[in-house]
Amino acid sequence: MIRHFEKGQEETITIAVDSSTNLNALTPILCKLQTDFPETRVVLRPEVLSGAIEAVKTETAAIAISPMSSIMLEEEGFDYIPFGTSTLRNVTSPSLWAQMGNPKRLSDLRRFHQVIASDSGQAAGLFDREIGVQKGQRRWYVSDLHTKKHLLIAGLGWGRLPEHMIAEELKQGRLREIDLPHTHLAFDVTIYAFRQSKPIVRAVAELLWKEFKAYAT
Repeated sequence: MIRHFEKGQEETITIAVDSSTNLNALTPILCKLQTDFPETRVVLRPEVLSGAIEAVKTETAAIAISPMSSIMLEEEGFDYIPFGTSTLRNVTSPSLWAQMGNPKRLSDLRRFHQVIASDSGQAAGLFDREIGVQKGQRRWYVSDLHTKKHLLIAGLGWGRLPEHMIAEELKQGRLREIDLPHTHLAFDVTIYAFRQSKPIVRAVAELLWKEFKAYAT
């Protein structure tokens, strides 16, 4: 372990991971890290919305992985690498959908609770308002997407979740997508890995960054 630290290898590295990220893409990179640096503790810090960008800004995380706007990352002066895409879909339980009575517009959903994952950051910049929440909308707040998914399956509301989290439930009929003829609710987002533009170069963080680059090519 002494030799490990003498080589400038971190004792601990923190990675901020937005809760909508598909961890299947990240797992091979973590396996590589564990093999090459078995003495380094890895902390995966779950975040929602602006939490990941805040973690990098405050240097509480060396690297973050999150759906993000490349414009925002440019404005923050971060280094960033595209790390895949994710499709976000608005879903609810079949029982609640039946109660909705064949809604045609987003406004028809107002009287039903929307389940919203609270922002884990300070919601600065582009996150200073609730994205995808209409005025007058009944709402419940949760701290993570797994709780949100549980409430949606139970028929307690409707809300948006990444496709990879709900593929089986959609297939089994435990959830159904809210598909409105006059409103396009599903949309794609790009997932980015990002870090400070001039980080202190340490061995473990540098390996991670190289692996992210290799994944993107």
